[in-house]
Amino acid sequence: MPEADYIENKPPETETEELLTKWDLEQLLSAKLGPDTRVDSIATKQLTQPGENYGSNILSVEVTLLPDYKKLDLVAKLVPLSPFLREIFNCGVTVRTEIDVYTKVSKEFQEIQRENNISKKDYLDLFPRCYGARVSRNEDVGQLADEGAVILLENLTPLGYRCGDRITGVDLEHSEMVASRIAKFHATSIAIKIKKPLTFRNVIMKVCEDKTKPSEDMEIGMNKMKKALIKQLEVFPECVKHMNRILEGFEKDMAQFRDGNRAKEKPKEPFATMCHDDFWTNNMMFKYDKSGETTSPVDYKLIDFQMPAYGSPMKDFIYFLFTSTEEGVVVDHYDHLIQIYHKNFTSWLEKLGVNTEPFSFEKLQEEIETVAPKLFVHLITMITNVITRGRDKPPDMANWGKDSFNEMFVLMNTSGVSTTLRPYLPLFLESLLELPILRGDTLVPYEQVVAQLETDTIAVSASIGLENSSRFHCGAFSHTAVLMLQLEPAKYSLCNCLQLEPAKYSLCNCLQLEPAKYSLCNCLSSWSQPSTVCVIVCPAGASQLEPAKYSRCVTWIRELLYQTQFTVERLRILAAKIANDVAQVKRKGNKVVTDLMKGLVYNQGSLDGSLERHSREIGVLMTHGRYRGRGEELGGLNGSWVLERQGRGIGGLNGSWTLERQGRGIGGSEWFMGAREAEERTVTTTHSNHYSSSMLRQHKFLTSLLERLESPALSQKVLQELEEVRAVLTQPANIVVHLAADVDKLPGDPADPWAQMLPSGVNPKRIKLAVTPDWALLTPPCEQKNGSCVVGLGCIESSFLCQTTGCLRDFSDPDLAPLLVFLQYLTQLEGPMWRQIRGQGLSYGYSIVPRPNEGLLYLALYRSTNCVGAYKEARNILECQLSPGAQWEVSLFESARSSLIFEVIEREKNVGDMVTQSLLSYFKAVEHDYNRRLVQLIAGVTVEDLKRVGPQYVARLFDPIHSQTTVVCHPSKVDEIAAGFKELGRELSVYPSLEDSLLSHW
Repeated sequence: MPEADYIENKPPETETEELLTKWDLEQLLSAKLGPDTRVDSIATKQLTQPGENYGSNILSVEVTLLPDYKKLDLVAKLVPLSPFLREIFNCGVTVRTEIDVYTKVSKEFQEIQRENNISKKDYLDLFPRCYGARVSRNEDVGQLADEGAVILLENLTPLGYRCGDRITGVDLEHSEMVASRIAKFHATSIAIKIKKPLTFRNVIMKVCEDKTKPSEDMEIGMNKMKKALIKQLEVFPECVKHMNRILEGFEKDMAQFRDGNRAKEKPKEPFATMCHDDFWTNNMMFKYDKSGETTSPVDYKLIDFQMPAYGSPMKDFIYFLFTSTEEGVVVDHYDHLIQIYHKNFTSWLEKLGVNTEPFSFEKLQEEIETVAPKLFVHLITMITNVITRGRDKPPDMANWGKDSFNEMFVLMNTSGVSTTLRPYLPLFLESLLELPILRGDTLVPYEQVVAQLETDTIAVSASIGLENSSRFHCGAFSHTAVLMLQLEPAKYSLCNCLQLEPAKYSLCNCLQLEPAKYSLCNCLSSWSQPSTVCVIVCPAGASQLEPAKYSRCVTWIRELLYQTQFTVERLRILAAKIANDVAQVKRKGNKVVTDLMKGLVYNQGSLDGSLERHSREIGVLMTHGRYRGRGEELGGLNGSWVLERQGRGIGGLNGSWTLERQGRGIGGSEWFMGAREAEERTVTTTHSNHYSSSMLRQHKFLTSLLERLESPALSQKVLQELEEVRAVLTQPANIVVHLAADVDKLPGDPADPWAQMLPSGVNPKRIKLAVTPDWALLTPPCEQKNGSCVVGLGCIESSFLCQTTGCLRDFSDPDLAPLLVFLQYLTQLEGPMWRQIRGQGLSYGYSIVPRPNEGLLYLALYRSTNCVGAYKEARNILECQLSPGAQWEVSLFESARSSLIFEVIEREKNVGDMVTQSLLSYFKAVEHDYNRRLVQLIAGVTVEDLKRVGPQYVARLFDPIHSQTTVVCHPSKVDEIAAGFKELGRELSVYPSLEDSLLSHW
């Protein structure tokens, strides 16, 4: 599903690998502690709190080392989990910079003190000890930092250090220590500049370089931050009267950023030095006497060097004074603190052998007068901390969590989009949010649209498929396009329902709630809505919804879908942005190997989505081999249905398929369906969205499209084709809206705004949710050829493998729970695969996962150092466990069930999750208490069940006839891996590069 609030920085709620593992720590610590470093165990805890550090995800890590079980207290800094935060904070650069500060700059600070015989008593030690760092798991030290970046620092908290209170600020005594230490920090950099200019240029200036480049995404991100700040300031009357000046300052700063004037502005000498550039309470730590007899600080450390810059030292000190001190400190002691700074600054320069004559107090005063006005925008971002000094906390912080937001989903069936137009879908969906809108006779510019949309919503997104969708990768149920609007509590709230148990709220037609407390909408059967609207109800007592806000959100849906205007200029920019992103995605081996597999199993012969299941009305099971209807188990009528080929050949682009009452099969494969409802219909063949949205096909398509946009005649054709895509997707019969609300708190008649959703002249349709299961888009088994392959990718060192075979296609299949336990037994921590694959260092990650929506069982090896060895070991483990005399360890069996139950429960840990699960239940054709029932089924699984389902579903995973394999590795290993798999009985086609592979072919 689309990502949540853009200011969130917390672990994602989808399937992800561990943030930090024992293997990671051993690799990182070995450089500091020696190559024989071994980790027995780790314990991690989230340290990042809302509002404290958006530029990093910070964990405390307690490491137990072997063989003496010594404890090591560390802090791990990782990149933010939110893509928005990674973009706005330019983490690819900032993490690399911070690593250089801790590993290179700190050494130069030590060296110049040693060269000038600084005594131990006077020694300046401002940096926490660094135990190891990396910019990527891909071992390419020259690249920008990515999601695998990490910095390991000593944990200062057990040593008696702690940050000051970021809300109340620090007192005079703490401020005096800060003044003396930051003065010496600045002076040390100046001493290196004067006495060791080559070192200064190669080390200090390297970390101070301004590597940020203006971009459209970054400017949008800055506008989002401006919007969030304005909302905070509007709460305080003392700020409202200055709002115009604040906005003017923001616009001026953004203009400088766009024009590149920041980088052009040269700092004044001789005071120019290395600045921390984010110097406030949260980025410094004070040490206190462990006895607790005094609150006076005894030492001080600087942390969080993500944005060092070459500039005036007063940028740091003035910023600290006005953001991080208690009320009254600056008013009463400003001159005193400036004098302390200057005294320590000059005395430290003298100790380092630098002439202090150019650094007089008068010159420092001139520096302050020059620099202070330029800090306006930077200081404004901290104004809520200053305004709320003496108050408990900023008034809106309680509502910053995701649980406070509500999401509206517009679900569009893409089945009717033709093969020719299907490649437009990614561009169409992305452009919807960044186009001008026609309101009456007025064309509203896209910049104004983006700004207004951000004002009315927390987040908006458009994607192909549900759950885990991203650019070039479709989510589950990939024939459904999703437009998501996330709304603020004041605009559309899930209200006070945040702590409800799962059983206490559900979708309207399956509620089991007390009528006196809850309002049942009966699916809004009396509404004249343009599409089905599913409503979740919440308990009474929630805040009243503003009528204008509610109506405005519905209006946004109409405007985005029907009134956005495609222009050549905007399409050129958006298409280029998407195409340029291919280069980054191609560097990710895990993405590429998955894309290759999708290219194998989703093909040109895929069935179009006219083969549908109606949620909660039709249950579907399709199998290949021995065929029979499963009507009774699926809640349908007895008997079965067959999907037959009409015309010549099988799997071509031409011809059709017809769903009929079971009778004679006409050649090829027979596919059966058990159903409660069924109707005869024709199903045409087309590309799947997986096929047409893959990275290389999109790159080729968009490159060609950009060329067409250069021609006036051809560009008009492009606009026409995009309008054709819109016409298909926005037909009332193709749209379903899913929303959540307290029905009792909706203003007026909740149906009224929806009556205006469709443009005039477009008639509404009352429909049920139409779902195209992903397995209906697979190439039929009888048409699949062995496309297993190994592809060379020069930017990776490790190998990645993906292997699939046919599996369950029904989320209600009674064998699903035993199958999940069987796989959990093999893959769990300390399980067979963990011990024999991870434990032997053959592969960093591994998984075996069934995906019923695709009807496939996936085996994956992630960052494998010995792909053939890891694959062989996985096969041996499976064969051993599938043998008639296989042993099942009781402890592993129990832990498999309990850990699996925990994973299922985690799907519903908050209201946002419940909304998502409610939506998915329609697509999965299951009841809304599905997860509760699944937990019960898992708890009832026995070892005998495992012995039964393993041979039935897992055995053919390693059968070359019934499975497909894709491998991505470094080009130097391609032939070696192909030869290794050949010895194991599996032929792999060899592609030296990605451009030679099947992904580059239409």
